[in-house]
Amino acid sequence: MKKLFAVLLAAVMLLCSVSALAEAKTVSLRVYVDAEQLKNVAAMTGAGENQDTRFEAGAKLLNALGIDLIADTTGGQLTILANDQEVASAGLAAAGDKVAIGATVLPNYVFTLDQETFQKLMKQFVPQVGELQSLDLNALGQTLMTYVAPFAAALQSAIVPGEPEQANVEVGEYTFDTKVPVNVDMKAIAEAAKKLASDLLNDATVQQVLQIAAQGKGIDVESTIAQVNEALAEDKLPTVTLDMYTISSRPEVRFMEGFVTGAGQDEPGLEVSVLIPGNGDVTVTCTMLQVDSQVITFHLDHEAQTVTLQATINGIFAAVVVGPAQSEEGQAFAANVYYINQDAPLAQIALTIKDGGELTVDLSTENKTEISVADLMGGTVDQEVMQALQQEAQTAVFGVLGKLMAAIPELGTLLQPAAQ
Repeated sequence: MKKLFAVLLAAVMLLCSVSALAEAKTVSLRVYVDAEQLKNVAAMTGAGENQDTRFEAGAKLLNALGIDLIADTTGGQLTILANDQEVASAGLAAAGDKVAIGATVLPNYVFTLDQETFQKLMKQFVPQVGELQSLDLNALGQTLMTYVAPFAAALQSAIVPGEPEQANVEVGEYTFDTKVPVNVDMKAIAEAAKKLASDLLNDATVQQVLQIAAQGKGIDVESTIAQVNEALAEDKLPTVTLDMYTISSRPEVRFMEGFVTGAGQDEPGLEVSVLIPGNGDVTVTCTMLQVDSQVITFHLDHEAQTVTLQATINGIFAAVVVGPAQSEEGQAFAANVYYINQDAPLAQIALTIKDGGELTVDLSTENKTEISVADLMGGTVDQEVMQALQQEAQTAVFGVLGKLMAAIPELGTLLQPAAQ
C-alpha cells in the first residue's frame, strides 16, 4: 500500500507541474534495444550462458513498450502501450477542491484526494519538502554568497599565471605556439577551503538546511570540521601542475592541461585536459595515468547540440550521447547508449514532445464507487468495498498480462523459469 501511495503522490505532483500548460501536449517515451548486441554483451560478461532466447525476448519486450504522457489545463494521463496499442491508462484531474484519479484497469472506481491528505502524503514520503518551504531562500542565497565570495577570491589569488613561453604542442588539428605555466598554490586553496567549511558549518541557516537533508539527524559541527581539516592537512595535499596554451593567430582556440600528483607520489596519477576550439565546442578528458586504459571524456558539440560522456575502462568502451533527434511529430530528443561496440548503440531512448492529445480516462463518478485516499490511508474503507476493489485489481493484473502477451508473444519466454 505504501508503494501505491508513493506512486499516487508522484502522479499528483506531476499534474501540478503540467497544469499551467496553455494547450494539450503529449510526451512519448520509447526505447530500442539491439538484441544481438545485448546477447553479445551478456555472453562476454558470463551472464548470457544458455539465455539467448530470454535476452531476445527481453529486447523485443522493451522495443514494443512505450509510454505516453498527455497533459493539459484540466489534468493529465499516463498510457502504457505495446506496439503502439493501449495496454492501460491512468488519469487524474481537478474535481472541485479535490483531485479525481482513475484507471482503465479499474473502470468501476474513482479515487479522490483532498488537500489535507495530499499534505500528509508529502510529509510521509517527502518530509524535507515542507521544511524546505519554510526556509527564506533569498536569505540563504545571501548567506552562501557571504562565504563563497571570499573563497572565490582566495582561489583567484592561489592560481597565478606565469610569463608566456614559446611552444610547439599539437592537439588534434591544432598546433599551439604559446604556453603559459600556471602556479597553483594548493596550501592556500586548502586553507581557504577549511575556512569556507568552518564558516558554513557554523552558520545557523546552513545548519538548518543540512539537518533537513539529513532527515532530522543532528550535525556534529566540531567533528565534521575536524574531518575536513584532517583531509586537507598539508601532508595530504596533492601537487598540481597546470599549463595553458594558445595560438597567436587564433586566440579563441585554447587548450589547458593539468597533472595531479598525490601526496607522497613521485609520478602524476591523473591528467586532465580541456580543449576549447572557439566554436562553442568543449572537450574535457580525464586520464588515470597509473591505471591502464582508464579514460573519461566529456564532449559538448555546439553545432550538433549533443553532449557525449565516454569512458574506456580496462579496455572496455562505454558512452552516452544525448541530443536532439529528427521527428516529424514534434520536438524530439534521444540518448544513445554504447557499450563495447563503438559503431552502433546498444540502446536508444527517444523522447518526443508534440502538440495535442486527448484525455480518455473516464473520471466521472456516475455508476462508480468513489473511494477517498484518506479512507484508504486510514483503513476505514468499507470491508465489502475493499474486497471488491482487491478482486478487481487482481483481475486487472491478469488483464494487463493478457494484453501484453497478445501484443508481445515473446513475453511468455520471460515468464518461464530460466534454463540452468
